[in-house]
Amino acid sequence: MHLSDADIAHLGKLARLDLTASQRQLFAEQLSAVLDYLDQINQGDAAHVAAHVPRRTVTPYDLREDVAAVPSSVDLAAQAPHREGRLVASPPTT
Repeated sequence: MHLSDADIAHLGKLARLDLTASQRQLFAEQLSAVLDYLDQINQGDAAHVAAHVPRRTVTPYDLREDVAAVPSSVDLAAQAPHREGRLVASPPTT
């Protein structure tokens, strides 16, 4: 599948990227190669793949009992770099 310059420009706009002409050409080549490879994979016969997947059932031994844990003696909030009293404060994001 060949992507046109207009296709790449539209994708760049959706991704809020300001692409130069050389970047659009490079991305068109790279994305076209990826889509061609995916098309090759889709044409393959994968019917035999699912036949080899073992079916596993959940047994009672797979599940652990839900038990309340004893509180840790280490105050993890005391190790936080930003605190407001007993609470951990996250730094503001930009």
